[in-house]
Amino acid sequence: MSLEKAKKIFIENSEYGLNDIKNIKKIHHGFTNESYLFKLKNKQKYQIRIGGCNDIVSRTNEFNILKIIKNDLFVYLNEDGDGIKKWINGYTPKFIIKKKKLLKNLALKIKQLHSTDISKAENILYHDYYSFFEKSKSYIDQIDIDLYKKLIAKYNNLDLVLSHNDINPKNMIYDPKTKEIYLIDYEWGRINNRYWDIANFYRDSNLKLKDLNYITNLYGDLDIQTMYNFVYITTNFAIQWTYGMQETKKIIKYRKKLNKRIKSYRELVVL
Repeated sequence: MSLEKAKKIFIENSEYGLNDIKNIKKIHHGFTNESYLFKLKNKQKYQIRIGGCNDIVSRTNEFNILKIIKNDLFVYLNEDGDGIKKWINGYTPKFIIKKKKLLKNLALKIKQLHSTDISKAENILYHDYYSFFEKSKSYIDQIDIDLYKKLIAKYNNLDLVLSHNDINPKNMIYDPKTKEIYLIDYEWGRINNRYWDIANFYRDSNLKLKDLNYITNLYGDLDIQTMYNFVYITTNFAIQWTYGMQETKKIIKYRKKLNKRIKSYRELVVL
């Protein structure tokens, strides 16, 4: 069914027809998107994205973010998150993400995104730290509820930037020829503070603490203890988020992983 929908999106919203397609490969099935690689007979390549979870993901917000950062990868994008994207040569760098050169490039890419002039931003959502709290609070240990609330109150007045809000190895593409990193999938993008993107990347990337210190220092002008605290905050928020999603085996497995990690991240916190 999804494959047929991908074909329909491509044919109805591009200059190509079914006979122009040489090969189709499913390349991604995440929590909110599903993607296919379309290889054409003329050697052109496109990524066809099928959006999902539109009851909790604002596709209008994503469109507004793409506009302000002048991202021209989408050939077509609709209000449901279905789209056609130009293909980027490269791969998701989940196996080499610990290389210092790659971490340096990522730090610079995040800082570049954060330098976006948000004074001109229109209709971009602000991050809501309690958006999934009511659905999840009965399942979360009281110690983590109390600590989370204290930390959110503590950091209520940090400077705000345009944040990707969901940076992980699956949401980036690395081009080994140009050494360029491309951040993709901005459906969770928000106005947020400078700490979130790096902290969230760390907790979702199996990095060591020394790697977090390294990328934090490369970014510059960030307090390392505040970053540790945000590793805990992003993990707690991710656990809350799982209770806002459909209860699948994939979500349950992800939640179990997060619950194991939050215990060690709690030890990093200093109020």
